[in-house]
Amino acid sequence: MDQLAQYIRKADADPKAEETSEKNMRELAQFFLSIHKEPKIDHTEKFRVAVQCAKATDEAEIEALKLTRAESTTEILCPKCGVTMVKRKAAKGINIGNEFFSCSNFPSCRGIVNVKNQI
Repeated sequence: MDQLAQYIRKADADPKAEETSEKNMRELAQFFLSIHKEPKIDHTEKFRVAVQCAKATDEAEIEALKLTRAESTTEILCPKCGVTMVKRKAAKGINIGNEFFSCSNFPSCRGIVNVKNQI
């Protein structure tokens, strides 16, 4: 949402920008409202697990906390950074056609989990 507001301010400040009617602006706003989807991530739970992981001293304890969160939210969490993973299908290479989960923080995190290892 912050990016949209920043874009609108930048476009509004541009002297070469075209004027638009209030009707067009309302139509645009209705369009954006119609395609908006509420996120499925429980940020409170994610933060709680992150705090517990930061306090944990044992690697096994950290993994147990991440697993508990994944089971309660039916999400697959990245083994490297703990964020939600996205299901994808390999398009090239020796694993072409195979499904896997990749980190939603890609490319800054390159964590992956094979589907057959998860199920």
